[in-house]
Amino acid sequence: MVLGVGIDTVSLERFRAAVGRWQDRFTERLFTPEEIEALAGRADPVPSFAARFALKEAVLKALGTGLRDGIAWHDIITGKNDLGKPEVVLTGRAREVMEALGGRRFMVSISHDVHSAVAVAILADE
Repeated sequence: MVLGVGIDTVSLERFRAAVGRWQDRFTERLFTPEEIEALAGRADPVPSFAARFALKEAVLKALGTGLRDGIAWHDIITGKNDLGKPEVVLTGRAREVMEALGGRRFMVSISHDVHSAVAVAILADE
């Protein structure tokens, strides 16, 4: 059963400006070292970072909490499985909230083009 749905979109222009202004402090605040490492070798990592940020926001919306109640950006870890499909793993307070809602997993999708990134997260109990 679906317990929550979240969607988010991010302007690549605004995200690129934030990365340019705050540089490593910005990405390190939002992403774990493993997430940063996974995108570090790309010629232009900004679209992928923006898509993963949109995914974190979509997860927060699906949980119904936003970024409060002790949930931190690093509690939502984005990545890809062996086939390249996006996935998300929750830790800490985010995982506690998911489990309290009866959630067991997220089904996610991300995409980006030259202007924006978008993500959808569906919280399921099976």
